[in-house]
Amino acid sequence: MLMLLPESSGDLVCLKGLGKLTDEVLKDMMPHLEAVITAHSGLRLLADLTDINGWDWRAAWDDVALGIKH
Repeated sequence: MLMLLPESSGDLVCLKGLGKLTDEVLKDMMPHLEAVITAHSGLRLLADLTDINGWDWRAAWDDVALGIKH
């Protein structure tokens, strides 16, 4: 699970990760990240991943694909 934190504002996106990151979790977050990138020509990301218990390979690929795209 990825939770969007209330500290997020403008081009700053603050996330808290819990449990295992899956392809579905990242695909649910991608539209928000894309909207911030479009609105602000980029984004600043603060992600607390201390409570993540791993991620599946598709989630890892989605993360790489977003990085390559932008």
